[in-house]
Amino acid sequence: MDPLSRYPDFDEIYVEGSSTYQLFQERFDTRVVSDKKTIDIFAATRPQAKWLKCELGEPLFRISKIAFDQNDKPVHVSELFCRANRITLTIDNKRH
Repeated sequence: MDPLSRYPDFDEIYVEGSSTYQLFQERFDTRVVSDKKTIDIFAATRPQAKWLKCELGEPLFRISKIAFDQNDKPVHVSELFCRANRITLTIDNKRH
């Protein structure tokens, strides 16, 4: 399904810097209720190395996210790239 058929005029009414999720809820009655993030590590390509000011082949974290609405339909996909030498992961587990 083409995203613009589900969200007509989205590209015309979205204002850069505003909340996409708020627009989904207010204009299209779509609530983002969950997301799935995947973290993997791989070597920087030439364009990524240039963008992130790192060496070609340097380890990068890629954080991929898919957000889902109240009907478990995907509504948002994003990728974040970070230099591995600038990341700290903290895992805090609590048992009840």
